[in-house]
Formats: sequence, C-alpha cells, structure tokens
Amino acid sequence: TLVDTNLGLTVSGDVKTNNSGLVSITTSGSPSALSVTGSIEGDGITLTNNFGGIALGGNLTANAGNVTLTATGGAQTITQSAGVITTTGVLTGTSVANATFSQANEIAKLGPFNLSASGNFVLNDVSGGLELAGNVSLNSGGVNITTAGGALNLSNFNVISDSGNNQFTLTGVGVTQGAGSLIDADSGNILIDAQDGAIDMNGTTFTLAAAPNGITIQDASTATLGTLTAASGNVTIGVGGDILGAITQSASAVITTTNLRVSTENSVDLSNTNNVITNLVGVSTLGDFKLVDSTFGLVLLGNVVTTNGTNPGGVSISTTGGILNVGTRDITANGDITLVGD
Repeated sequence: TLVDTNLGLTVSGDVKTNNSGLVSITTSGSPSALSVTGSIEGDGITLTNNFGGIALGGNLTANAGNVTLTATGGAQTITQSAGVITTTGVLTGTSVANATFSQANEIAKLGPFNLSASGNFVLNDVSGGLELAGNVSLNSGGVNITTAGGALNLSNFNVISDSGNNQFTLTGVGVTQGAGSLIDADSGNILIDAQDGAIDMNGTTFTLAAAPNGITIQDASTATLGTLTAASGNVTIGVGGDILGAITQSASAVITTTNLRVSTENSVDLSNTNNVITNLVGVSTLGDFKLVDSTFGLVLLGNVVTTNGTNPGGVSISTTGGILNVGTRDITANGDITLVGD
C-alpha cells in the first residue's frame, strides 16, 4: 500500500506483491495524473487519484482479485495507451469523464463502473466472454463494450446514460440479458451485435432517438428479443439477412417503434399481443413471418418477402383498433397469407 500526497505520481518500474496480496496505490494533492508505465501485479489492484486522472501504459495483473480504478476531481479521465488488464475477478471503478480501455484486455467481469460527468465508456476484452457484475452508469455519454471469443452477458445489470445522444454498442459472440436488465441510451443509437452467436434478451432496451436512429439487432445465429422501445425511432432486426436462425420474442416482451425493419435468413415470430408499431418498412425472411400489432393501425412502407421461390414461408400480419394499410406494397410468400385489420 502506497499513499502519496504530492503532485501526482508516476509508477515507472514494476510493482509485485510476493505474498499475492493486494496492491493499493493512492495519490492526492494536484490535478496531475496517476501514471502507470511499469507493470503492477498482485491479488487485486486498487489505483486511486483523488484530484486527477489515471493514465495506464503498463500491464495490470490482478490474478483472481479485482481491479478498482478511481479518478475524481475536475474533468478527470481514465485512459489506456498500452499494456493490458488481466483479471479473473472484476474491473470496477469511478471516473469523472471518459474511461477508455481499448487494449487487448482479459477481464472476466465488469462493474459497477460510474462516470459522473460527460464522457464515454469504452472496454475491449479478449478473454472469451464478459459478464456484468454491476451497472455501467454514465451521466451523459456513449458506451462501447466488446468481448471476443465468448458471450457478453449483461445478467440483470444496467448499461445506462442519463442524458445525451451518444452511440451505445454492445458486442460479443452472443449477447444475453436477464429480465431485470435495462439498456438505456437516453437519445442515443443502440447496436447489439452478436458476432454470429445467439441473442437471448429478456430485459429492456430503450432509446428516445428519432428516426432514422433507434435500435439495431444484428449478426446472430438465433435471436430471442426482449422489450425494445424506440417510440420515435427505428427498430431494425437483422441487417442484410445476417440473423441465420429463428427470431422470437421473450414471454412478456413488447416492441414499440415508429418503424420496424426485418432482414433474416429464417422465420420471425413477433406475435406478442402488446407490440406498438406504426410502420412496417420492409421484411425479408426465408421462413414464416408473424407480426401482431396493437397500435390502432399499421402501414406498410416496404415490401414483405418470405421466400426465395423454393423455401416455404407464410405471412401473418394483424393490427387491432385500426386499418392495416398495405398501399402499393407487395407481399410475396410461399405459404398462407393472412392480413387482419379493424
């Protein structure tokens, strides 16, 4: 344990505990950074700058312990220019502004992590999967969390920004979300990218973004969708047919959007009864397409195609309390077509 009170601190050499104990370094007294250019290893690492930022340029190896980073006072940031963070424990911390971990980090769990002012949170992980152990909370900013080689598991924790219109990107080889989890980008765009893995979302994804922005779900083997709310924006399920398996909604899920677009290589069942969709702006599937809408009318602004000419694929679209307006749009299927409006 080291406590410094003078003009910030640079850790330029290697620090390692011989008894696998915690490494704790604290500096206070000026807006200068706590700079780490050497390597630090212990059974847990705690770095604190009470009046400045943290600049990481060396390896942090916490073994099974946690990595806790705290940068407070002014518009302070946490940056990573080199080195990697390695822990089978948890990365947690607090920053006033940006917290950026863009190197090839190996982290088992993340959170809680809090940004108290305007700033972005960026984390790149290559450990084979990442699980949230607490909320990632921003005052106003964007989020980019990526894990390679395994799923991004949000569990029942939140990824939220209280204000702003910044991009949220969540990427893993599969993305899972518990029923108690909330993704809330305020007015920002949201991208969920499963990198050919399975999507299993049971919580809520929310944005106030206006069209053409909104929520995009893409690049999955299969997808179970939770509640998707982009009341003034778009909900896009699949891009260029990059969801290969079946798409369904979890039991209590609701899609609320101005514009819904679907592009997949399999069947799509969006038949939960409380969906609120204003416009269906295009559907391309290689299997049955089912949609139930309760928004007092539905307008087709794009064609609905569920077959390539050989595969079976029917269409069932219903709306309650209003007209189903097909207009001049085509509906092409290799199966039954059922259209219902009031």
